[in-house]
Amino acid sequence: MNVSGIIKGGLVAGLLINVSEFVLNMMVMPMPEGAGGSIGFWVVYAFVMGLLTAYLYALIRPRCGAGPKTGVCAGLLVWALHTLLPAGGMWNMGMAPDGLPLMLAWTGVELALAGVLAGMLYSE
Repeated sequence: MNVSGIIKGGLVAGLLINVSEFVLNMMVMPMPEGAGGSIGFWVVYAFVMGLLTAYLYALIRPRCGAGPKTGVCAGLLVWALHTLLPAGGMWNMGMAPDGLPLMLAWTGVELALAGVLAGMLYSE
């Protein structure tokens, strides 16, 4: 496993996630003033998600092969664990936020693209 490739791909994927989340949360579905907590936390969190996506790509690449399909699989796995499962729990408890379908679709595409991007930058 190429650690520098994981870091390079993960940081670029994290940058994509950060930009996408900014557009979603500030322009498409603006959050109320003061909601969402510390912006610094979410910036770091997005980079961690990017690194995790790149790491998963590197893990599944030997079995699934290199390329965009494997990147999409890695990104959608992160999406399912990070977004889909918690959203299902919130929906089940009646706590789902407004715009949940848009949020799920947006983050699914975002993380699939992040996986493809991380895969493009990763090499063994």
